Amino acid sequence: MQQTDTNQHYVSQFLLRGFHTGSEAQIWAFDKTTGRSFTRAIKDVASEHGFYDIGSSAELDNIIRKFEDVTAPIVEEIRTRKSLRGLDEHKRIWLSGFTALQYVRTKAFSERSQDMMRQITHVVAQVGGGKLSKKLRKQLGVDAPGSEHEKTLSTILGLVRPALDELLKKTLVLYQSEGSLLFWIGDSPVAMNNTTNP
Repeated sequence: MQQTDTNQHYVSQFLLRGFHTGSEAQIWAFDKTTGRSFTRAIKDVASEHGFYDIGSSAELDNIIRKFEDVTAPIVEEIRTRKSLRGLDEHKRIWLSGFTALQYVRTKAFSERSQDMMRQITHVVAQVGGGKLSKKLRKQLGVDAPGSEHEKTLSTILGLVRPALDELLKKTLVLYQSEGSLLFWIGDSPVAMNNTTNP
């Protein structure tokens, strides 16, 4: 197993660089809890040391970096051309797969998943008279090794394929600001918006 103490980003640095301050190494940051804005090095935002480590292994981070290595040039090509023309099926698959991965790899996704599992476990226990059978404990992964965060991390790669399949059914649209309004990126940069059935 490969061990790491590196700063692992839950938002890819190559995405963040598209929102730099003028210095490609920095980005404006906004702290929601204090209401304070400040510049920060891109290498230090949307990241935590060992965020993707499962049982001291950095294998998941290595897989994510491989996704990024393939996808970064595709995103850069789109940024440079300011167009989706030239995006062949192979590139579209990688871009869609990366988008699906980016959605499930964030800190917010991990926290939502952990909270959902706590709530499900609580409700199932209440229905069962306050206790969970061995079978239910196994199905819910209650006794599985690792922290709740590690348990969530162990599921994210399995979530990418079904999301990729759905994304490939969608039409890609590229938006560009004319300058009066700015685009912002957040710590959960894949936003979902249902315009068909609000």
